[in-house]
Amino acid sequence: FYLDEQGRTVFTAFFLLKRGYCCASGCRHCPYDKDGDPLPEYREQYPELCDPDRLFNPFRRGRHE
Repeated sequence: FYLDEQGRTVFTAFFLLKRGYCCASGCRHCPYDKDGDPLPEYREQYPELCDPDRLFNPFRRGRHE
């Protein structure tokens, strides 16, 4: 993450991928699509972070019930 000009914390796409889920807060560098899945460019760049078995996707029904 880094601090922007106003001193606010901005999470990088890498940080958000390492966290493993989308928080649906509209993060500036969100690497997830509207369904909470990693965008294709991040799946190619960081395949080990985009493994479906390590990601928690609260928007996908039945996944973690």
